[in-house]
Amino acid sequence: MVTMKKNYAVLTYNIGGYELMKEIKEKSPNANYYYVTDDRTLTSSTWEMIYVDNPHPEDNFDLCYDIRFNPFKYVKEDIVIRIDGSMKVIGNTDELIDMFNAGNYDISLCIHPGRNTMFEEYKTWCACRGYKPEQANRCLSYMANMEGYDVVNYKGLYQYNFMIQRKNKVNLDLNRMTLAVLKYLAEDGKQIERIDQTIGSFILNKYFAGNINVMAVDQRIAFSKYFEWYAHHSNMKFGKAGNLIQPYLFNQPIEVTEIEEV
Repeated sequence: MVTMKKNYAVLTYNIGGYELMKEIKEKSPNANYYYVTDDRTLTSSTWEMIYVDNPHPEDNFDLCYDIRFNPFKYVKEDIVIRIDGSMKVIGNTDELIDMFNAGNYDISLCIHPGRNTMFEEYKTWCACRGYKPEQANRCLSYMANMEGYDVVNYKGLYQYNFMIQRKNKVNLDLNRMTLAVLKYLAEDGKQIERIDQTIGSFILNKYFAGNINVMAVDQRIAFSKYFEWYAHHSNMKFGKAGNLIQPYLFNQPIEVTEIEEV
């Protein structure tokens, strides 16, 4: 199937059966919709399916993050809305792209609603999600000791379930650097580091502050007229949740772009 290039792309992915298929409720005539998976039994009436081989099925996050940080390898368009497979497209996203283009933004980031430092995020993962403290210490030590980053006090943490990127040098460099560090910090026996939003946030804060134009949104994007958000591999929809703390971008308090909840 040959898809004509349109104004923008919407990209999602599902590797190793990590998610359930979420069909699109409403599409834009200005967008192409791509679903990348290693499961050739999956089909869709609303997504254009892209089937890929998984070279490391023992570590599905390796392929997942290769897709996440190489979006323009899978889409033809120069702007891509990238969402997790746990999110469902329920509305026309043209308004998001209009806002993105009006501000000549490079990237749209979703500010974390409850934490804003690397130390707090790793502490929470260890306490609540079974993440190994020694791996957390390895990642934090890399940031602090090798790169001189203040993991305790520097404020800026971004969720990676949603992102908009423009195909340009700054985003290609950002993606390449993030993927390289994720591979470098892989736990023994793994292909890639599991928590990408901390590493991605660190790379953004350390090397791209002041050099990338950000449209900052908050978690309301996942409960808007554009998207719904579900638990992984589930049809259990999350309830609405806004900011619990002041949003920060590059260690500065900010006001996010208003996205109306439904």
